[in-house]
Amino acid sequence: MRRDSPGYQVIVIGAGHAGCEAALASARMGCQTLLLTMNLDTIGLLPCSASIGGPGRGQLVREIDALGGEMAKAVDDTYIQMREGNLNKGPGVRTLRALVDRRAYGLRMKQRVEGQKNLQLRQTMVDEIGVDERGRKHIYTRLQEEFVTENVVVATGTFLEGRNFFGSMSIAAGRHGEISSERLTESLRKLGNSFARAKKATAPKVKAESVDLGVLEIQEPDPTPSLFSHDSVYDGREQLNCFIAHTNENTHRIVLASLAHSPLLATEPLGKSSRHCPTLEEMVVRHGKEWQHRVFLQPEGRAAQEFHLQGVPTALPLPVQEQMVRSMKGLEGCEITTPGYAVEYAYLSPLQLNVFLEHRSIKGLFFAGQVAGSNGYEEAAALGLMAGINAALRARGKEMLVLDRTQAYIGVLIDDFTCKEQKEPYRMLTSRDEYRLALRHDNANRQLAEIGHKLGLISREQVERIKEKHTRVTFQHEICTEESRELR
Repeated sequence: MRRDSPGYQVIVIGAGHAGCEAALASARMGCQTLLLTMNLDTIGLLPCSASIGGPGRGQLVREIDALGGEMAKAVDDTYIQMREGNLNKGPGVRTLRALVDRRAYGLRMKQRVEGQKNLQLRQTMVDEIGVDERGRKHIYTRLQEEFVTENVVVATGTFLEGRNFFGSMSIAAGRHGEISSERLTESLRKLGNSFARAKKATAPKVKAESVDLGVLEIQEPDPTPSLFSHDSVYDGREQLNCFIAHTNENTHRIVLASLAHSPLLATEPLGKSSRHCPTLEEMVVRHGKEWQHRVFLQPEGRAAQEFHLQGVPTALPLPVQEQMVRSMKGLEGCEITTPGYAVEYAYLSPLQLNVFLEHRSIKGLFFAGQVAGSNGYEEAAALGLMAGINAALRARGKEMLVLDRTQAYIGVLIDDFTCKEQKEPYRMLTSRDEYRLALRHDNANRQLAEIGHKLGLISREQVERIKEKHTRVTFQHEICTEESRELR
């Protein structure tokens, strides 16, 4: 069955953080856009921690917002805890981190893409992408459909040849309980693409009522929090506490005794992992028994009855995970509701992309997110936004957009991504940005708002509000500076 899609100028494959931002940007720029995903009920899913932001990554979220993206607004609508970090350090490394309601965030993102003008959604599985002599992309689905377009954004996350590992057991899956895509990977290889293998692990979740919260350290939210989006206003909502437990020598002894059962450290190890998101097994091997590691118990949502154990991603067998978790103070009687697991998947070697995130040899074929070698939600969203913008600009016959390293963390991300060999999935850090003193989380919207307006992604009224805000800040700074001089 062929669908010539007379209006579709851009087709996006995948509806995670990269795919949602790409599809929304393209549609908001006036292009008829089609978003294809295997499951419309998992749009914007947060498969690991429900935390967004942090050093380097919080700046990315602010920049996404300045360019008209959606992540910041979705976070501000659904957060259950907001904290500003590194307040004892300089402004170049200060940043926001939010904990969101996992289900509410996904629903909020789904509602936004469903209601977006110029954007159509379809639940299907893409098996093949072909390119004809005119450069048109032919997309073939498992349901024997064919879609034809000039511009495609591939944002398939961890689903290309994905495998999940639970101790020594493995299954073909992109995420727990979701099938992987084997045929699409082979199709992309036939087009001349080369792939590497990456791995990552998730932490277990435990039943909230089985934890002794009275003996754990409390991590409170900021009482009057800053927000990510320049359009958001604090609404006085009640925020939730997180709690902090600690691993101990017994925890590490249990892990060390079970390393032979970890697929992450097997004789034939899985793909590359990021040094900046190590698993508990890797940390114990690196540091030994005599150290202590913080574990953050993060509520899954306002109505949820689970804690996510942020800080102990693992793929050890379930009985070992139970021993490991129960060895920590306050968690002696806890029940694991969802075990941790590892996922290994194929990703495109990013040196095959140019600075527009377009394939160097196949014009109109863009890649974004984890399938292109990034590691976190924020990096994926930033890459998806830029891929969607450039796909739309190309569809309209306009010059594509490049942000350089002096303009934005996004510029650093893409420059590192496409010009330097990456030996592991890319994680944004403030240390990667040599302009971090100028590119801060408190001025990201001032740096990029005009660009967002020229693209048609934010209004002139929004730009003027941003300018007015920064004018007031500058004025107050000058007053404080003058008073300081007088006191001397």
